[in-house]
Amino acid sequence: MDREEHDNGGEQAAEGAARHLANLLGREVAGFTPVTRSGGEPELNLDVELARQNIGVGRLTILAALLAAEAPERSQLLSTVRPDLFRDKSFDQFLFSRIAAAHGRGETLSPPELEACAQEFGGAVWDEPSDQRSLQGYRFTVRQLLRLKPTPSQVERSIRLLQTRASRGSA
Repeated sequence: MDREEHDNGGEQAAEGAARHLANLLGREVAGFTPVTRSGGEPELNLDVELARQNIGVGRLTILAALLAAEAPERSQLLSTVRPDLFRDKSFDQFLFSRIAAAHGRGETLSPPELEACAQEFGGAVWDEPSDQRSLQGYRFTVRQLLRLKPTPSQVERSIRLLQTRASRGSA
């Protein structure tokens, strides 16, 4: 490899890092604008985030898979995924319990029902309504769940990631 090829490799790496940082931050970095979907929110790259062992994304991936799955698939996932893989009294755990309860009734949560979960969470878990900032965060989580379309491989990796973390006691 000559010097010119080496320099180009370094430039490509720097461009890739800047592009990745722009996507993570959701704003322009070094002339790169984030990749966005409708609504102007940054696109979540599941493969990258799971490779980084991002626990939060692992939880989102599992929830998205549960929402998108047909009843037999959902039953199988619910038999594999335990509620304790989600942080105690977290919005993710609240959604998991609501998805599981709806499945037990032979139903699937609709987008308006998921939005209602964001509104209900504070009162149901903490006995007081959520503040506006938290409510916006819960609504953002719901929007992410509705957009995500995880592959079976991504779901499997997410389950392994959460189980590994739980077995270490750091979920």
